[in-house]
Amino acid sequence: SYTLFPEDLLTEGDPSAFNTTLSQSEFSCSDLGSNEVTLEIFLPETGELYFTCTSTVIIEDKINPIAQCISELTVELDGQGNHTFTFEELDNGSVDNCGTIQYQIIPETINCSSDNPATVQLLVMDDTGTVSYTHLTLPTSDLV
Repeated sequence: SYTLFPEDLLTEGDPSAFNTTLSQSEFSCSDLGSNEVTLEIFLPETGELYFTCTSTVIIEDKINPIAQCISELTVELDGQGNHTFTFEELDNGSVDNCGTIQYQIIPETINCSSDNPATVQLLVMDDTGTVSYTHLTLPTSDLV
């Protein structure tokens, strides 16, 4: 969340001696992108409108999601000697501050000829494109 103050919209001057209103001062993930905000400044003695301006406030999510994978895993190979990972199998609470995450597993499939130990990377990306990743190392003795 972010709180906007009247002085954030002024290039000069101190609004503290006046009564001010902002059409919006609190912002959250639901406000990502451009937001029109109107500042009104009133004379303290009469309450008369003294000044008004409208500005575009751009809210951005620059916080990476948090990728968390399990620390240990024993996998079973299928009849062709392969194992294909799922997000649910590797994830250990990956989250984002502003919404949903997409994921990618690299490599998605391992087999008996995979590197020993095999390293599997869990990459998570949020709706704004920020990325985080973690990995799990599987010695081939964990391949059943």
